[in-house]
Amino acid sequence: MNHKSGARPVIFGEVLFDIFPDKNEVLGGAPFNVAWNLKGFGLDPFFISRVGADKRGERVLQSMRKFGMNTAGVQIDNHRPTGVVEIKMEGSSHTFDILPDQAYDNIEPRSVIDALGDADSSLLYHGTLSIRSAVSSNTLDTLLDIMKPHVFVDVNLRAPWCDGASAKKALAKAMWAKLNNEELGQTLGSCAIKDQDIEMMSEYLRAEAELDILVVTLGEKGALLVTPDSIIRSDPAPVSKIVDTVGAGDAFSSVVTLGLVYDWPLEVIMDRAIAFAVDVCQIRGATTSDIDFYQRHIKKWEAV
Repeated sequence: MNHKSGARPVIFGEVLFDIFPDKNEVLGGAPFNVAWNLKGFGLDPFFISRVGADKRGERVLQSMRKFGMNTAGVQIDNHRPTGVVEIKMEGSSHTFDILPDQAYDNIEPRSVIDALGDADSSLLYHGTLSIRSAVSSNTLDTLLDIMKPHVFVDVNLRAPWCDGASAKKALAKAMWAKLNNEELGQTLGSCAIKDQDIEMMSEYLRAEAELDILVVTLGEKGALLVTPDSIIRSDPAPVSKIVDTVGAGDAFSSVVTLGLVYDWPLEVIMDRAIAFAVDVCQIRGATTSDIDFYQRHIKKWEAV
C-alpha cells in the first residue's frame, strides 16, 4: 500500500491505562490506540502525548519502542501521573471513571514544536478528552496554527469532562469527524435520536459544522458516512464472540484515518473499518502487539 506524500499522520491526545474489574491494566486511550493501530498497519504516526515520571509512564514508552513507534512526541511530567481510567463492565458493555489532572492534560507546546521539527504531515487526528484542560487544548490550537493540517476529530464524550458544547468547538476546526449515535444526540442537545431520524440529524450536524465527512457509528446496526453529496450506509459485520467492546470505536477510527491517508473510496473505508472493529471486539483491550492481527487485514485489502 503506497500512501500519499506528506501523509504521515500526527496523533494528538491521551495515553492511559484502562484498569478492568479484575485489576488487569491495559494500555489505551483513544489517540494512543489509533496511533498504535496505524503503526500495525504500516504507517509511521507521530504520537503526541504526556506521561508521568512513574512506572506506568515507563511502561508506555517501553511498549511503544518494542512495537517500533516513535516516542519523540511523548513528554515526561514530573508532577502528574500517567493517565488512568477505571472500567466497569456490565456484560459486554462498559462505563468509564476517568481521573482528573493527569499527565496528558498538560501537554506543553514548546516540546511538541521541537519534536515535530520539519515533519511533513498533512493530517492531524485528535479526540475530545485530552482537550478538557486549558493547557493541552491551547497546545493543540498552537499546533493547528503552525501545521495547518486537515483535522480529523474523534468525538469521545465522557461525562463530566466532555459535552456537546466542547464537541461542537472541536468540530468547528475539523474537516472530518466521527462519533456514535449517542454522541450525535448529545452534540445536538438531544437525549436520544430515533432510528428513522439518524440520517437527517447526521446531515444536519455535518452541514452545521461544515464538515467534508461525518461518520456515525451505530453499534450492532453498522455505520453511516455523510458527505455534502451523499449518505453511505454500511451494514454490520458478523461477530463470532465478543470479548469486550472497549476498543471498537478506536479501531473504527484507525481504519478511517488509514483510508483518508491512502485516499480509499468512501465505501471501502467504511467496510474495512467495520471489519477491523469487529475483530478488535474479539480480543481483550483495544490493541494487540500481534502484528499478524494487522497483516490479516492488509492481505485481504491487497487481494481485492
